[in-house]
Amino acid sequence: EKNRVKGFLINLFKQVFVVIISAIVCVLVCSTIKGMEIFVIIVRGLVCVVISNFIYYIVFHNSKEFSMAVDLIDKVTKRKLKLIKKLKKGNSDGTGI
Repeated sequence: EKNRVKGFLINLFKQVFVVIISAIVCVLVCSTIKGMEIFVIIVRGLVCVVISNFIYYIVFHNSKEFSMAVDLIDKVTKRKLKLIKKLKKGNSDGTGI
């Protein structure tokens, strides 16, 4: 029981740390984007989505939760997304991810 709590807390702190790092990177990158207001809003939004998802992928792509999320997306889309197939093939150990 104590090991499960310890594992949970370590995982939780890892996720919080990744969110904080992702937010800092997004703020730093987005602060350099200048221009018309609507342009800035759209570009900053796209930059934040891409950067944060890239960071999350790099950190969590080997996790059990990531594998479960990919399987769920694959099931919901009825196996129609080619990107999901590539993500599932990316791991050669047979676990899916």
